[in-house]
Amino acid sequence: MEKVRVEDAVGMVLCHDITEIVPGKFKGRAFAKGHVIQEEDIEKLLDLGKRHIYVWDLSKGYVHENDAALRMVQAAAGENIVFSEVKEGKIELRAACDGVLKINLDTLYAVNSDDEICFATIHGNKQVTKGKLLAATRVIPLAVKEEVLERFEKACRESKTPLVGVKPFRPAKIGVVTTGSEIVSGRIADQFGPVLEKKAAEVGATIMGQVFPGDEPEAIT
Repeated sequence: MEKVRVEDAVGMVLCHDITEIVPGKFKGRAFAKGHVIQEEDIEKLLDLGKRHIYVWDLSKGYVHENDAALRMVQAAAGENIVFSEVKEGKIELRAACDGVLKINLDTLYAVNSDDEICFATIHGNKQVTKGKLLAATRVIPLAVKEEVLERFEKACRESKTPLVGVKPFRPAKIGVVTTGSEIVSGRIADQFGPVLEKKAAEVGATIMGQVFPGDEPEAIT
């Protein structure tokens, strides 16, 4: 990449996102990576405090931070993981379904041992819901050497399990035996069965049926 004066950047390709912050109103991307600088952009960039910007001129063997983030998440993501678009070099991983979050700690420690890699996650082996933010990753510099990404991808590829994934809950079947001749005879209504049915439904389980034995063996129905 090359650092140039904003006034000299017309026609050049921006190689990083530029953030705009308006207190209490807006915080986000004002200019996206890949934007071709126009004459009318100059005043806006100066208002954002940008006297110089970096334009696209990556040396051979380097990868831009946005492209690097995408490659990392593609290598690290296991089952039931979705990820956001890359913004300002960072990409987020979320749960695609309800389930249990699984993190391969050995791989996580290995990839984060590289000074130019940042891969952060929440704690694993816990219940997560669909859409839950699980992890985020980026490279530290604006551009990273190809060999850094290759080490990351190799660590993920050789791991026995994915760096991050979600194990979905499996539907369960529950059998219920409710005792009491007063229930089978209809003298009183069963109050316990509906409570169990409600609790089972909350975890995605199904009650297959109920049997109501009476006080004596011959009363079993």
